[in-house]
Amino acid sequence: MPVAMSIRDDLSIQDIEKLAQTHVLEVTPHVGNWTTHRLVLPTLGIKVLCVDHTIGERDINTHPHLLIIKEQAHVLCTTSDRLTTHGRVAQRINGYPYLPGTSLADVHVGTVRELYPEADIVTHSEFLAEHRELAMQLYEILMPVTKPTTLWWRRVDAKGVVTQYRKRDLPHSFSEVRDDIFRLSNQHSGWLMHNRMAILMDVILQSEGGVVPHIYHLSGPDMVRYLESELVALSRMYDVLRKRLGLVQKEITINLVPFASFPFATRTTQAAAAEALAEELSKKKPSEATVQHHVREAFDVLAHASTKAYFTQHDCIASGERVVVPEITRTWSMATCQEMSQLLKS
Repeated sequence: MPVAMSIRDDLSIQDIEKLAQTHVLEVTPHVGNWTTHRLVLPTLGIKVLCVDHTIGERDINTHPHLLIIKEQAHVLCTTSDRLTTHGRVAQRINGYPYLPGTSLADVHVGTVRELYPEADIVTHSEFLAEHRELAMQLYEILMPVTKPTTLWWRRVDAKGVVTQYRKRDLPHSFSEVRDDIFRLSNQHSGWLMHNRMAILMDVILQSEGGVVPHIYHLSGPDMVRYLESELVALSRMYDVLRKRLGLVQKEITINLVPFASFPFATRTTQAAAAEALAEELSKKKPSEATVQHHVREAFDVLAHASTKAYFTQHDCIASGERVVVPEITRTWSMATCQEMSQLLKS
């Protein structure tokens, strides 16, 4: 298959850091309130591409329309049923500096950039603007030879309202969309790029134009589940592009690292307890009572985004605390981390 997938749960944080020195590694977390384990990502030397083409109230992993701080959720944006790219701060929240009219990306991604000024962090909108020429070239090649549903299915209007279209109403020719693709035109509305196209662009860019046969992507809780079902469509599209663009590799493998399996990042005041927890878990027969004792003190390891009450990048700025990882866990594979995580939850 021209685009193949390999689940690399054998890799550790240490392995990821080493790979990042010789490969272009990427992760695509959503814009919003990040848990402690997501806040590790900018420290690994990888490209952090923040997906902002989401709808706030549906994004249960990051809640971009909210400001989560001190384990409380404050409403930032009242249009949570619209695209995050169009979201703006609705009113001043007492004690916090975000002014009405500020974009949600500036609130959430801006704070992460402030924490990690040396990290490579961009939003998907910024990414599309940077690689507009490539995106337009791919559309021009693919539209005459692929089904419209492979490329499109939604539009956004100038207010951020997203509409799903029927197959018969989708565009069929490049001339229909040339100036009507959101983030590839100067308009605040247009057709939304299908996730397949976004993945395909990553495949081409990370493989250095179809030269490198293996690329690496750190997966959150979703991509590791859905990517396999996309491989047939991605392969057909890549094969067309390979022939038209003269790409070298007949097959490119996406090595997917299930980073959502890593739960051990905590704020600095929980660091000692997290280290002790990791040491206990590494024993052949860890004591359940000891594990539970350390978990009570290092409760960030059980943080779940659905609670809307967890330590975020906004807490880092407000408190001066940072996110740390127990040293021993840096060598644990994602498979081992998953096993340890199950022990914590049992």
